[in-house]
Amino acid sequence: MARFELAPVFTDKCVLQRNKKVLIWGKGEDGNTVSVSINGQRVETAIVDGTWKCFLEPMEASTGNKMVIQSGDEEISLSDISVGEVWLAGGQSNMEFELRNSTCGAEMMANDHPNVRFFYTPKYEYESPKYEHMFREAHWADFDDEWKGAWSAVGYCFAKNLSEKLGVTVGVIGCNWGGTSASAWMREEDLREDEELKVYFEEYDKNVQGRSFEEQEKEYEEYLVYRKDWDERCAQEYAANPNIEWDEVVEKLGDPKYPGPINACSPMRPAGIYHTMLSKVIPYTMAGVIFYQGESDEHLPKLYDKLFAKMVNRWRSDNGDDELPFIGVSLPMHRYRQDPDFKNWPVIRANQRKVAKDLPNMGLAVCTDQGEFNEIHPKDKREVGRRLYLQALWLVYNMLDEEEANGPQFSAVVFKDGFAEVHFKNGGGLSLKEDELLGFEVAQSVETKDSKKLSVSDSEGLLCDNDIPCNVAGADARMQVDEAKYYKAKAEIIDDYTVKVWADEVKNPDMVRFLWTNYGPVTLYGKNGICAEPFSV
Repeated sequence: MARFELAPVFTDKCVLQRNKKVLIWGKGEDGNTVSVSINGQRVETAIVDGTWKCFLEPMEASTGNKMVIQSGDEEISLSDISVGEVWLAGGQSNMEFELRNSTCGAEMMANDHPNVRFFYTPKYEYESPKYEHMFREAHWADFDDEWKGAWSAVGYCFAKNLSEKLGVTVGVIGCNWGGTSASAWMREEDLREDEELKVYFEEYDKNVQGRSFEEQEKEYEEYLVYRKDWDERCAQEYAANPNIEWDEVVEKLGDPKYPGPINACSPMRPAGIYHTMLSKVIPYTMAGVIFYQGESDEHLPKLYDKLFAKMVNRWRSDNGDDELPFIGVSLPMHRYRQDPDFKNWPVIRANQRKVAKDLPNMGLAVCTDQGEFNEIHPKDKREVGRRLYLQALWLVYNMLDEEEANGPQFSAVVFKDGFAEVHFKNGGGLSLKEDELLGFEVAQSVETKDSKKLSVSDSEGLLCDNDIPCNVAGADARMQVDEAKYYKAKAEIIDDYTVKVWADEVKNPDMVRFLWTNYGPVTLYGKNGICAEPFSV
């Protein structure tokens, strides 16, 4: 039996984080010691309870390094190691979306020569000998690797921009899985101990009660066989008729049964891939996290602020850094043709902003304009990567100020006789991209006998319950209103940071919202080219 093992996330060509103490870890037999040597430094540690870890002293950026890990007469040697910037790219399918499938992906793969490296965390539904083998085969790769086309397009575009700006190697750890709720990336205890969030376990608990793992595995394997056949027939339908509607496909082929049984073998189960994927890489010393997710939590949008905040705090705790920089992507515009506008995505967007405001060291790349109608996977990821990069320059590297890194954001509103005067901040001032300023709506609230009129100032990121906005003066203060009817409003820019909003149908508006829709046109931008952020007050 080997005296020790190195965590498989460390391979040839890995990137270590510069200017921080770097954690190196692995497994081994108690009573033995392990030493790690690189760049003229050597550290030694004991193996305790089957694991070992040690910290390298901070290093400046460099390339071509060799790291040697020894225990007794056994040795592991890694070569071509760079010291630079490391970011984890997490989330669901829009972070997973591959470079080769993106707009200009083929061109970039053929012509780019970036100082970027990538480690793709293996995907497997549950831990098994097969999964362990997959992880042992995983490796860090540079842009000469034949599999670079499978890299995250968002992660690559972000890292390419960052590397060119900083002049150092940027390493990306891809850790994402399409269709996953944020609950899949969290510890079970974090969900079950919360009276609201434990709802994420309801379906799972019913599906596993009284059933052996073997029964659940058989059930899930049968689903995979069924789904493979269904997907092949679906591809044939779309090849024959690219404009066929989804409802027609389902009518012809039957229920796709997605996402399959939510049991102990499903990657969609709560807390599942937290253990099989994230826990394997999250201790890695890094500069921060970029995260693109939220689509799969549209069924419980009002819980997303709590869910997202707990997830961020868990990742930070597991990384050993309570203020690890974390940059999310605000959901873009999207609606399937056959769906009504449920207005659940704007609630998720508002909750993403709420978490970004409430937690320290949080950034949010507002990408409302980067969506597509009837397509949940927009193919051009360059601008999403660039806006994440701008957030990093501001939040982490202090190379950009808040005004430049963000588009226009709601700051305050003053309700006057017959109109609302909406004030923005950031973006370098307001600009109109099309002929008409669209997306504003106004309403006049119907107050209950218990209502209290509250002042409105700096109310970004607030929640809306049942599509009823709330004016906020403090963290818990809310204005209780009956459901109000919103009317499409006219709007005009009256100075660099102010918009006048009104509707003929509303004589005295005291509620205003902007882009409060799953999908709609985006015409208001900052002079820096970043779209204005949705809001509701």
